Amino acid sequence: MSTLELGATKNIENMSSVRDPWTECLKSVRTYDDEKCKGWREDIDTLLVFAGLFSATVTAFATESYQWLQQDKNSAIFAQLVYISERLNGSTSPAPAVSAFTPAPASIRINVFWFLSLTISLATVLVGILCKQWLREYQKDASVGHHLALELRQMRYESLKKWAFRESSLALVLFFAGMLDLLWSLNPVVAGLVTAVVGLSMFIVVATSGLTIMLYFDEAKTKR
Repeated sequence: MSTLELGATKNIENMSSVRDPWTECLKSVRTYDDEKCKGWREDIDTLLVFAGLFSATVTAFATESYQWLQQDKNSAIFAQLVYISERLNGSTSPAPAVSAFTPAPASIRINVFWFLSLTISLATVLVGILCKQWLREYQKDASVGHHLALELRQMRYESLKKWAFRESSLALVLFFAGMLDLLWSLNPVVAGLVTAVVGLSMFIVVATSGLTIMLYFDEAKTKR
């Protein structure tokens, strides 16, 4: 049987000094799991609130940007009215040729970024709800002996450690990419300032994540 973990590196020790080691072991891991799952639930709840607000923000932008993929009906109507007016004034000029509408490349890129961002953000909400259901099942007490209950818990714990939640971060990056693409196609001064702020924010996020990883490995070395 693999080493039973209370956390990332803590092991169950001194089991020979208790009367029923499996009972005491199960009690210890349940206490740890309750605290750990409580923190995860709070994180997921916060993530769901953020994803909801973020989706509403992206929707407001996407509602406007998708119209860039369609031909402006007002322009076509205006051209027809001008032609009719000229004909009424005795003009013999031919009717304006109707050319096929082709969206600008920037409009296509921006819509790709923003709609992918919205899709991933909404998918994050769904996955977050599924994860909360999984945490509830993870803590459910099985009607089995303590030995088997510990084996089931360890199997669930090892699966839970592999779970990584990065959808909202990716959605935010895509949204920033679409926003910057839009601004650079409109005004380089505004785009340059916003790009500097976004770049600084991304640098802080990456630096903080890297520092967390370094501290984790330093702690692991110390415990060894």
